[in-house]
Amino acid sequence: MERTKRRARTSWARARRRVLAALTDRQVQFLRLVCQVHEPTYTAIADTMGVSVGTVHGYRERLFQRFDIHSKVGLVLFAYRWGIVG
Repeated sequence: MERTKRRARTSWARARRRVLAALTDRQVQFLRLVCQVHEPTYTAIADTMGVSVGTVHGYRERLFQRFDIHSKVGLVLFAYRWGIVG
């Protein structure tokens, strides 16, 4: 039983490393901003990041495509699942 748990943790850790390696620093920053409690708009996120709203939409679309995510809620779940936010 302990060996199975250890194997599962190791497998998850490897998968997490692959996911994190596939993200740019800006995408991670975007995900952390999306997950804020006050639920910022994409415009507010763009202002915080110092980029255009179009750039923020580009981050979102690339994440949607790369990880088969379909909504803002999906982005939040993805970020929590892989430990990008805690």
